[in-house]
Amino acid sequence: MAGKVSDGKSVEVTVPVGGVTGGNFYYLEGFLGCAFATRDAGEKVALNIEPGEFETKQILASDTFAKGTKIYWDVDNKRFTETATGNIFAGVVTVAKDTNGVIWFVLATSSIALIENATPAAVLAAITVADGEDVTETVAITEVADGEDAAGEAPTAAEFDAVVALANDLKAKYNGAVEAIEELQANNDALAELANTLKAQHNALLVNLKAAGLMATE
Repeated sequence: MAGKVSDGKSVEVTVPVGGVTGGNFYYLEGFLGCAFATRDAGEKVALNIEPGEFETKQILASDTFAKGTKIYWDVDNKRFTETATGNIFAGVVTVAKDTNGVIWFVLATSSIALIENATPAAVLAAITVADGEDVTETVAITEVADGEDAAGEAPTAAEFDAVVALANDLKAKYNGAVEAIEELQANNDALAELANTLKAQHNALLVNLKAAGLMATE
């Protein structure tokens, strides 16, 4: 039996040592999201993982965070940064850092984040190849030195052909994975553009309401 259990806009996780503060972002149990409430260690809390535009001050102050910049989550320091190495892809800046150190950004969907964070090695490691062998096992079998395979024996013509066929199969699958990454990134860019359009429309509406006397001016 299978069926939809939720809209997938939030996920419940266990609060780690140190607790969490409502309104702050956290990376817990494989999910990056904004905590709905303040909770102590050991309690449960819901993380908002719904794709959307968020604002935050949890950033590395020395980074620029210009509009359109990809941002990453620094797990150790619990903040967003422009540095990709060693960090987790989180989204794209929609409103640049202001004088208060606040940015707006589009939070990446889980699928986009997983693809964005995947290195070529990680992509290949996820591919099951011929004869049910994973990449690590296949490499161990097909490594050669001075014309010998891993067992120290000269490979036969049939074994060599099999290795070539396997390499071509891996190349095709890898190219397919690259195409999927590019497609997901294009979707992510489109989402960021949509967020900018909606923000502009929202701001224009506020201006019109104030001009019509339907909303108090600041």
